[in-house]
Amino acid sequence: MGRRVPVLRGVSKHKSYTIAEIAFALSKCRATVERWIRAGLPVMAEKKPHLIHGAELIAFHAARKAVKQKCRLVECYCFHCRKPRLPAGGMADLHVGSGSTGNLHALCCECLGPMHKRVSLTKLDELRADLDVAIRQAPARLVE
Repeated sequence: MGRRVPVLRGVSKHKSYTIAEIAFALSKCRATVERWIRAGLPVMAEKKPHLIHGAELIAFHAARKAVKQKCRLVECYCFHCRKPRLPAGGMADLHVGSGSTGNLHALCCECLGPMHKRVSLTKLDELRADLDVAIRQAPARLVE
């Protein structure tokens, strides 16, 4: 499971906070804030209680925030590797729905985990130039 970056709306960059105040403001436990300190969150430890500047807390979480990864046309996002990867064997299934898009299903070339991607049907010829795409009809939905 990936890291969740907390919502820092209740934190002011102009104030200093104790560990307990940060834990309460972000709905986290004290142990989580202490793990952040061990991971590099700057703290003023000269006196007790230890204080943390709001600006440093905001900068710490901005640095930890995951960078979005854009997939190329022939890549799908692997849920196990958490990276864009090529399909194993250069093969994928395209489940066509009722609109102008379809769901591309494949296995990861590294871990053989499931991968999915939403693809426009107008790019099907480009996709078929690099992948062996089997077109399947999406299953009908249950209506009552």
